[in-house]
Amino acid sequence: MTQTSDGMTFVQAKAYISDDDGATWTDASGHGASISLGGGERASGEQNTFDGTLPIVKAADRAATDLTLSFVYTETVSEPFDKARDVHESDDPLFMVAYLTKTGGQWYTTASGSVLTNVTYPQGEANSGDVILCDIVVKSPGILKIIAPSL
Repeated sequence: MTQTSDGMTFVQAKAYISDDDGATWTDASGHGASISLGGGERASGEQNTFDGTLPIVKAADRAATDLTLSFVYTETVSEPFDKARDVHESDDPLFMVAYLTKTGGQWYTTASGSVLTNVTYPQGEANSGDVILCDIVVKSPGILKIIAPSL
């Protein structure tokens, strides 16, 4: 396969959050700092037998995926921290994240039914000039490649 020369960066990425399972979306791009994913592995099993030298391998369902959106903390009402904290402290933890890899790029979103599992509260050190970042962690049945969300 020939080497590509078409690499991408996340510089022009977009991030949107939804606290109503995707019915409405809030642009969090001006606060978004990073998106990371974990989990989603497919379960599998294997079994050797008395006869043969290789195991029997079978596949099962995939695990849930954890999406972490790191964002700049502000104390302005209706910013990502307030929206996420309100959901996290409520009895209805449905929360979705949609993101675009670059302007004109590919959209991805957490699947419907995703749950907000954690919001990190502001923290830092007195001798640091670093901007305060907080995280939203969403557990999702999966990450979906989509045309574009209804924003």
